[in-house]
Amino acid sequence: MAEHFIGNEEVLGPIPNNGSMKRFETNRLFKLLAVALLFLFVSLFVLNQKDVITQISSKKSEINNSLQSAGNYLVSTIDSSGKFLYQRNVKTGNSMGEYNMLRHAGTIYAMLQLYGETNNKDVLQAAERALAYLQSKTEICYSYEKYSSKVLCVRDGAKLKLGGNGLAILAYEKYAEMTGNDTYNSDSEALARWIMFNQTEKGEFTMHIQYAVTGKKDSHISEYYPGEAIFALTSLYMRTRNSEYLDASERAAQWLITVRDKGKTIENLAHDHWLLYGLHAIAQAKNVVDSIYYNHALHISTAIIATQNTSFEGKEAIWNGGFGGNPRTTPAATRVEGLYAMHKMIVLKNDILDIRTLQKVRTAIIAGSEFLLRTQIDASKVSEYQLSDKSIGSFPDSFSFKNTRIDYTQHAISALLGYRDMYN
Repeated sequence: MAEHFIGNEEVLGPIPNNGSMKRFETNRLFKLLAVALLFLFVSLFVLNQKDVITQISSKKSEINNSLQSAGNYLVSTIDSSGKFLYQRNVKTGNSMGEYNMLRHAGTIYAMLQLYGETNNKDVLQAAERALAYLQSKTEICYSYEKYSSKVLCVRDGAKLKLGGNGLAILAYEKYAEMTGNDTYNSDSEALARWIMFNQTEKGEFTMHIQYAVTGKKDSHISEYYPGEAIFALTSLYMRTRNSEYLDASERAAQWLITVRDKGKTIENLAHDHWLLYGLHAIAQAKNVVDSIYYNHALHISTAIIATQNTSFEGKEAIWNGGFGGNPRTTPAATRVEGLYAMHKMIVLKNDILDIRTLQKVRTAIIAGSEFLLRTQIDASKVSEYQLSDKSIGSFPDSFSFKNTRIDYTQHAISALLGYRDMYN
């Protein structure tokens, strides 16, 4: 190989021509530019991540404060016997009377959910008083006195209700899950017996409401009681591993899907958050997301998302995330609950093709949860709207601020716990 010298530097090989030198310098320039751009991108990404982390931390703090305030409100409403102040005028702070044992049981469930996330002993102790009151309102179901195994019903006034038994089971099972305490385990199974005795082989629950004294069947059919029963029986299966409970849940779910809801469009399909809870519970129990349950859950979720407020402007922009004009808090909260159950089903299914669906569900959860956070009564709203400070922490009926009820706050807590979990 020929030897050449450039100044004092020895170079082996032929001297590059001017074209080669230009290409060399151009390539080097491109490499330097690429490194600079990469450095800029990484720097911006790191700075953006810091902003995102700050925003997430701020939002989690806001949600936690909201949940703590809501929990404190419910604790303040439970007397020494375990009975809630069921409904309150938010302007006067006075009780508006009435009572509902289904909402009593459902509120216990939400309180125990909250305890599981916060470990707030005040919430647990108040929930335990409410559980004792719930147990005092259960009795041997009509015509089941002679059965060798106890068959229990929750009495709501003069009536025994499918939803009452379902929600009581959920409260008892959540208590066992959160504390390891088996105090209510046998009652939970006794409540389940009445549910299953009133189920056909095809899965339909034939008794929704029965009069406690006469045993007469009421003609009312609830859209939501079957979903509550499905969720309850599946929760009971998770503790006992008794396949009879899961089998009954699946028969009920399949009857609802293939008979009750068959052919329904999203315009006339019930926004059944309890069924969404139940369908996710079945998938979780089996660790398999069966297409029949997934597709129906998606159908319900699509119906919910299609009716959510997204385009109000001006003063009415506060309605976005809710449902309908001057939207009420509880319909928004229950729909967020249902969508979060759908969210968990999508994650459990773990299919990359569901990313777009997951994003739509998440967007709706965020909008609904932000609507709820705007409605919660705090010190500033007490001052602005001349409300009673006894209502602080609760969720009112709507921005009309007429009343609050324990189930308004119950459902908001469950919804916001799902929202919080998304940030975790």
